[in-house]
Amino acid sequence: MSGRFSVGFVSGCVVLSLAAGEILAAGAKNDAIVSRIVVSSSAAPFAGCTPSSFVANVQAVSNDGVVGGFVTSKLGSSGCLQRVFRWTTSGFTIVPFPPMPPNTNAIAGRIAVISTNNVTGGITFECQGSMSCPSPFEAATASGPASQFVINGWNYVFGISENGTWITGTNFAGQPLLYNVTTKKPVSLTLNGASILDAILSSASDAGLAVGFRNVSQPQTQNGMICITAGPCQEIDRGTTAYRALLKGISSNGSYLYGFHSYEPTRNFITRVTKNSSGSYVVTETSLPYLMNRGDVTDKGAIAVATGSSSAYYFVLPDPTTPTRYLVYSVAGLISKLGLGSNIEQNSVALSPNGKYISFNVPVTTVGATTLIGYSVYFENGIEAYLMSHLSALKGVGGPTKK
Repeated sequence: MSGRFSVGFVSGCVVLSLAAGEILAAGAKNDAIVSRIVVSSSAAPFAGCTPSSFVANVQAVSNDGVVGGFVTSKLGSSGCLQRVFRWTTSGFTIVPFPPMPPNTNAIAGRIAVISTNNVTGGITFECQGSMSCPSPFEAATASGPASQFVINGWNYVFGISENGTWITGTNFAGQPLLYNVTTKKPVSLTLNGASILDAILSSASDAGLAVGFRNVSQPQTQNGMICITAGPCQEIDRGTTAYRALLKGISSNGSYLYGFHSYEPTRNFITRVTKNSSGSYVVTETSLPYLMNRGDVTDKGAIAVATGSSSAYYFVLPDPTTPTRYLVYSVAGLISKLGLGSNIEQNSVALSPNGKYISFNVPVTTVGATTLIGYSVYFENGIEAYLMSHLSALKGVGGPTKK
């Protein structure tokens, strides 16, 4: 079903209103509501962007169902360039490039994460002197409701807190980033009283508790790391020459911390981090042989995982009846249940912190009057309840690994 667009301008951003007919399915209270994310090649700011130059990618979804990503669009006289978008069932908002230094041009934008109050984090690609250069510079960027700004001195954004206060990432030197969006200042992070290099922070809670990892030696040894807004970091999950230890995601309420141990490319195990009675962090390697590609963790502890040797992807969530056990569901099984077809990148599945929304990217293959670029799915009772009531858990659920 093709959608119709109306075009308007709000606070300097282009807003495209999508006809409600793009909502594909609605049902009972515990059913899913599926919406298509489409682009019309006849609507500004997409008009004039030829199929050969058109790119689009769905990246993240917030608690209120706003989907973030990047898409080729044409604003003003700058031509068809890749820019950050925010989308709801009412349409698109295209976020203009951030202000650039003299003799510097922004040539592309890429979103990585989005918060409930529509703060985004990602990258702006810059060229000096012209609109083309062999190796564009990657600048970390954040955005408010209507504009973006550069996080000076940083290059990559990987996570954002649900409340939009904290952004995580790194720079070319490997300095981990924990950035306060409100004050527009990074936290001065240390490990054992010294500055940190060769490290990444992947995710942050609303309180600013951030998780990530540090490279101890290349290419194998990595240690899981936790940092706080006061500045100190600590390594709580130590790798060895036999395996890597990474912390990948934390829920907005700080209750669920996950990562994985990687023994080799085909042997990975999900790691769960909890606090013991004395307040110390305790790391448990589960019997779940997966890794985390993304840092999304719902407030009920659901995550998306992958195998190390194939393109199979799964949802993992704590068993409500036995917290030390986990339930595993196939992403492909959910896609089939929702009737979304096969042309979906399973590894692109994003989860909102409250678990009520997920999104998928659909690779752009042809550009016609209307082009499907992704899906958004709403679960009134949360994806956890939907999976437990509509799909069968896979075999192999379990608690701690037997050593």
